[in-house]
Parts: sequence; C-alpha cells; structure tokens
Amino acid sequence: MWRDGGYLGVTPTTSMLSEYWTKRERDRKLFFCQIEALETAIYIVEGAKKYGDAWIASQLREANDQSNPACPGWLSRWRPGPARRSSWRCSLPGKR
Repeated sequence: MWRDGGYLGVTPTTSMLSEYWTKRERDRKLFFCQIEALETAIYIVEGAKKYGDAWIASQLREANDQSNPACPGWLSRWRPGPARRSSWRCSLPGKR
C-alpha cells in the first residue's frame, strides 16, 4: 500500500534513490529481495510514524537493546568493509 502510493512521506533524497534503484534501464539491477529490504528500512525510518506504525521501531529498538546491549542504535551504520566490499557492522565507540 505504501509502495503503491509512491512512498508518501519520504525525503526527496530517498525518493530519488528509490527511483534510481528500481530503474529498468540500470545495468546492475537489484534483486527483488534487495529492493524489499531497502523499502522496509526506509518505511521504518521515514514512514512508519506518519502511518501510525511507530510501534515497529519501538519493538525493534527494545529487541536490539536486549540482544545487543553493547551495540547502540537499532539499525547499524553503513561502513565499507574489507576488499572493496561493503557490510553492515555495529559501530562501537572506539572500535573500527
């Protein structure tokens, strides 16, 4: 429903990136599951509160606090990984 409505409530930058990621003319198209993951993260961060789904972020935050007490934040920060790959990592203070 949110996708069909044109991602209402997202920032202009997010909207532009979403259009780029789903462009049919792209040389390196993303898999459907990659687009789903991006849309899920975007919805939780930018859309959920506006649609009355703020409980999603709250439950994710609580679950992370219980499972990963040393890792602040419920979404990890994006950082480049080794060998020109990128990976999701928990950014701990003073750790690289």
